[in-house]
Amino acid sequence: ARLAGAAATPTLIAVVSRKTHGAGGPFDLVIDHKKRIDEAVTIEPRQKDTAHTIVFQFDSIISAPGTLAVTDEDGATVSGATAPIANNQEVTVTLPGIADNTRIKVSLSNVNGAGLNVSASLGLLLGDSTNLGAVTANSIAAIKARAGQSVDNTNFRFDVNTSGVISASDIAAVKARNGNIHMGPPWLNYARDAQHSALSTIATQPLSRLRWNTRVDMQPQYSGTTLYAHYGSPVITARNTVLIPVKVGAADGFKFEARSGANGALLWSMDSDYILPAHNWLPTYNLTLTTANRVYAAGAGGKLFYRDNPDSATGSVQSVVFYGASAYAAEQSIYDSTVFINTPITADAHGNLFFGFLVTGSNPSNLASGIARVAPDGTATWIDAAVLMNAAFARPTMNSAPALSIDQGTLYVAIRTSPTSPGVQTGHLVALDSTTLLLKSRVQLLDPYSGANARVIDDSTSSPAVGPDGDVYFGVLENGTPGHFSQGWMLHFDATLTTTKTPGAFGWDNTASIVPASMVPSYTGTSSYLLMTKYNSYFNGQNRIAILDPNQSQSYLGITVMNEILTILGPTPDPNNPGGVTEWCINTAAVDPITRSVLVNNEDGYLYRWNLVTNQLSERIQLTSGLGEAYTPTAIGPDGAVYAINNGVLFSVGR
Repeated sequence: ARLAGAAATPTLIAVVSRKTHGAGGPFDLVIDHKKRIDEAVTIEPRQKDTAHTIVFQFDSIISAPGTLAVTDEDGATVSGATAPIANNQEVTVTLPGIADNTRIKVSLSNVNGAGLNVSASLGLLLGDSTNLGAVTANSIAAIKARAGQSVDNTNFRFDVNTSGVISASDIAAVKARNGNIHMGPPWLNYARDAQHSALSTIATQPLSRLRWNTRVDMQPQYSGTTLYAHYGSPVITARNTVLIPVKVGAADGFKFEARSGANGALLWSMDSDYILPAHNWLPTYNLTLTTANRVYAAGAGGKLFYRDNPDSATGSVQSVVFYGASAYAAEQSIYDSTVFINTPITADAHGNLFFGFLVTGSNPSNLASGIARVAPDGTATWIDAAVLMNAAFARPTMNSAPALSIDQGTLYVAIRTSPTSPGVQTGHLVALDSTTLLLKSRVQLLDPYSGANARVIDDSTSSPAVGPDGDVYFGVLENGTPGHFSQGWMLHFDATLTTTKTPGAFGWDNTASIVPASMVPSYTGTSSYLLMTKYNSYFNGQNRIAILDPNQSQSYLGITVMNEILTILGPTPDPNNPGGVTEWCINTAAVDPITRSVLVNNEDGYLYRWNLVTNQLSERIQLTSGLGEAYTPTAIGPDGAVYAINNGVLFSVGR
């Protein structure tokens, strides 16, 4: 029972954005107050004014409205809002004139003096009458269809000038803003986030047309008709700037470009002096984007280039060196020839960066291959992989992006613990303290069929993926398993890496994507999430993709593996493998919970939408005529555009 005299703790029922439409009076736009400011928030399409109020509605009388804070997408204070006013079961906040195409978070702390903190985030984009996060032809058509109507509860959001009547003025205002895009969920890293979930928080556009394309390899090198080249994922800002790593030379040479997500127009570009380490298949060259909207790219000698506000056409590029800028400047040629960043860069929520580096020769800093952490202010920590593993040979696995636990406290890194030859290239997965890089635990990567060392090779891009429950997944190649034909295994561990769980039956060059169980209506199990992986068959060419239950099992080759919930066969016959179909060509898929679908690329040259409700390939669009190639990532922009790489070209696909 509540103590006598203690303040009642109310429950928040709803939050609305309230504007007055002339003589029609006020109308309320309901805000999805459960969305964070960096997610697909509710869009307010009506014009800014000084009478714009945000109303918090509770289940009981409010005597004290609490302390108000209004902040923007960068966390900066927005000044000018009036003090909150309590009126019966509502608390009203009157906003200042908020600029168009921004987003804000309105927070009340200690409501009723009962310690209750509530908040709501919304975006402002004049004319986005259909809540798509962009002003489009659909926005204009929706207003035209209602022209001449007086405003009521069913149509008020189409009266963008809040006059009380939907008129030609509303149509003109929206036409003038056609093409504007609101800030949406950014795609920050390889597989979107530091857990490599590949989960979008915005609905993808239909695969109706090729919106634009640009080369990511200016001089692709083919082996016959096959392209053995991995390409880095685009990263995409909340304001829809697509940042693209580009290979410019035949064997080496890179730059990174910023292009408009709306039309592909080049905003700016910069050459990089990055040098590839020795390799067989072309390794990835990657960018990463922090939540503070700073883009990083690898440079030569282990340095990082970075640029703030990459949405701007102008800006300075700076660099940071994890072992010291002065050391690098004194012996640049030595470091450039011996120190190589050899993994994608992963950023945490605070802007700290994590990556692996390879050292091939002596250097003045006595660096050896290891893992580095660089803070936003440039301070750095690094650790020697061989010391970490207490081994004569150890180095971060090429192309394998480090991953972070959900609470950001643990860093997962794949470490190769045997040289290229002779014998099997063995490896471990290690868990490090993400602040100190000290070892928390490690596990040897074993073939679940034979019990022998699994193969961990530099031609793969498999990266650790972290599930919502903290479990960790990592794809490996088998150790000569009879009948498995280099399909590998998706190894499965608990968060501490001390418990080995049920593996998946495919792992080669594959990073698992997270699929909320609610995306699959036919699923009747108890897992809160499932996994999406490739399921290619190199034995008979029956190449599939799959949804797997990490907590249910079935038998395969006489061992227990993750249960297949859904699989779907590639649709295109493979002319080089009679009876087979072309391979699914992804190392990480893009998952869209809103449309309950997964976006996947195929070696037939098409991009497909896999509908998990019907288990059908419900949409497709041709990118190229198709070819055999190393697997590539898929991504989703803040406007719902889908990005896929085929034959050295990045394609933007949507309506």
